Amino acid sequence: MSITTTDTQTIANEPITLAEAKTQLHVTHNLDDDKITRQIFIARHEAELRASRTFRLTVSRVRTYNGWPNCMLFDHPPLIAVDAVKYFDTDDAEQTLVSTSYVLRTPTEGRGDLQWSTTPGTTLPLTYDRPDSVSVEYRTGYTTADVVPEVAKGAILMLVVALYDESEIQESAAYRSTAYRLLDMTDWGNYE
Repeated sequence: MSITTTDTQTIANEPITLAEAKTQLHVTHNLDDDKITRQIFIARHEAELRASRTFRLTVSRVRTYNGWPNCMLFDHPPLIAVDAVKYFDTDDAEQTLVSTSYVLRTPTEGRGDLQWSTTPGTTLPLTYDRPDSVSVEYRTGYTTADVVPEVAKGAILMLVVALYDESEIQESAAYRSTAYRLLDMTDWGNYE
């Protein structure tokens, strides 16, 4: 079974503002604003990869499957919501599965999962044979910047500092190492 996930990537949903990054960097001019904005994006992306979770604000994602999986586990926690489960029926027409056909678990910080209803008489419809016959539209991340964990924000800011002036190699490496330690030792509630 093939699984493909796509997501939105925009500067607008970063957990760190340009002003916060400039304060951390002790930058008072506007000459480097574009550079710092790009570095916020890169630092957040690096932190998300390191922690295997989303730190952005409300990221829309689509996951596609070739047929119905036994269970859907959602990467990039925390899961905010599932917006739709769609499938292509045997006539290759897109349909939306009614929400009573599945049960969604959304832990506060861990991975969410979607399981098919075990109510008697509930069956999943047949699908057309295509690689994207089933798709799930869902959202991960945080609804506002003030609920993004402070440890994540701190790690992202350290990575911005490491990226801003890489001419100081030892200092840059120390900031990156500290950011990684923060991300690695934090219990994100991702229990399986």
